[in-house]
Amino acid sequence: MKTKVLAAGVAATAILAGASLAAAMGWRAPSRPRRRQPPSRRPSRRWGPHGFPISQTPRPPQPIPSNCDRACLEALADQVAAAMVAHDPSGLPLSKDVQYTEGGSILKIGDGFWATASGMGTYAHYFADPDDGQIVVMRTMKEGHGPNADNLMAMRVRVQLNRITEIEVSFYKKGGGPAWNDAGVDNLNAMKTPPAAWLQTVPADKRLTARS
Repeated sequence: MKTKVLAAGVAATAILAGASLAAAMGWRAPSRPRRRQPPSRRPSRRWGPHGFPISQTPRPPQPIPSNCDRACLEALADQVAAAMVAHDPSGLPLSKDVQYTEGGSILKIGDGFWATASGMGTYAHYFADPDDGQIVVMRTMKEGHGPNADNLMAMRVRVQLNRITEIEVSFYKKGGGPAWNDAGVDNLNAMKTPPAAWLQTVPADKRLTARS
């Protein structure tokens, strides 16, 4: 028994001595090789100001040309009416502080008729003022379905610094007045375009001045 204990003690002493000598000589046991992690296949994402990845960040609508003429303003008015039917103003070139007025009340853009419009009618009459950057259009629109879905909308759009700054609308809705007014809305849809006299250019020598 004493012999076994003595042998174990000698072996332990030899191990400790060997370890001390190896440490003094700077020798270290080889470390186990680490498994290399495969590179991540997920592409790094850069985030845009709207909280979407750069590749998904919505692009702002293109600004309105500085020389927006009559045709440009008429197309812009059509674009606003189409956005109402789509219930989505996000594609319009709106200024950050655009003001929307409906029936004399200031509403958030996208509220009111934007949420209930169901289509555009066939009649539209434009009154464009390129010098002032404004256009008014009288057009038939649809709200809901049924015999009283058609109504007449007067809309004014103002452009400043290449963006829409004001949208103002008022309505005559079928069923809200006498029968001849309702018939008038139907007649406009049947006409589709204004009478020719409205579209004729008045000769310069016959135009009235602002003070006339």
